[in-house]
Order: sequence, then structure tokens, then C-alpha cells
Amino acid sequence: MHCRTCAGPVVEKAEICVQCGVRPQAGKKFCQGCGGETPNLGQEVCLHCGVRLGRSPGEASGDSAFAKGDLFYRLAGLAMVLSGAWNAIISFILFFSMIIVCVGVFWIIPGILALVYMGCGVALGMSGNKFRLAAFLPILGFGISLMNFNLISLILDLTALTLGIIGFVQNREEDPA
Repeated sequence: MHCRTCAGPVVEKAEICVQCGVRPQAGKKFCQGCGGETPNLGQEVCLHCGVRLGRSPGEASGDSAFAKGDLFYRLAGLAMVLSGAWNAIISFILFFSMIIVCVGVFWIIPGILALVYMGCGVALGMSGNKFRLAAFLPILGFGISLMNFNLISLILDLTALTLGIIGFVQNREEDPA
């Protein structure tokens, strides 16, 4: 294997090239297979040996489906959708069962909030880590769950908040700026 910055030989799993001091896959000037020069920046394969050129660690790859914290955001979105759906069901059951005594009118508020919260969960699940502060949306779900006296949704909201915070922290470690 060769360093893609200086074309010097490196061990297969080397973290740093001993000749130039750079990560072996960080450069784009040389092929990691034969050490031949790769003149085109967008080149996918080496024209000398036919090896598929490696990608630098920070470069987006079509091979990986998710960014570092993206999976946690998507799982948090799923938990939010489940919690929002369950809260909406409970709210509307209480609304229709209590409408006779005029108390049920108040359960329309958490029902509507639960539908909005469910929509936020769908958006977070589809977009992943595009809107990073969405990781803290489950705090709204806590309020809805408490209004409905709904322990199951409260647990789902706690799960969503935990997953969202893990995704947020992983994204902050990856991109501190």
C-alpha cells in the first residue's frame, strides 16, 4: 500500500505515513495501490493499475448510508412518531369520552400538540442530522405525555431525547465548528 500524499510505502492499517506525517488516505495525488500519480481530483480508479482509489476520512462516501450521528437522529425521530401517535390516540379517546361532561374539550389541546409532535418526529426521521437542535424536541413530548398521564409515551420521549443527545454529541465531536 502507498501513501496518497507522498506515494511512499505504508503498512496496510497505518494511521500515519512515516515519510510525510499525513494520514495515508488523506491525499489525492497518488494511488494507494501502485503509488502512481493520479492527475484528476475526481478520479475514481487508478489509470496505471486499475485499483479503486480510497477516499479521505472526512470525504462523503456513497458506501455509508448514514453520517456519524445520523442514525441516532433517525431513531429518535421514530420514537417521537410512536410517542406522538400514542399520545394522539389517548387524547382523542379522552376527548370523545369526556365531551359529555364538558371536560373532554381540554384534551383537544394535547391531541393537536401530539399530531404536531408526530410531524416533527417524521421530519427528524427523514432529515437525520440536518437540523441538529431537533434532538431536544422530545422535551415537548414530555409535556404532552404528562398532560395525558401517559407513562408509555413518557418512556418513548425519554428514549427519543437520549438518542437525540447521543446524535448531537457525536455530530459536535465530528464537526466542532
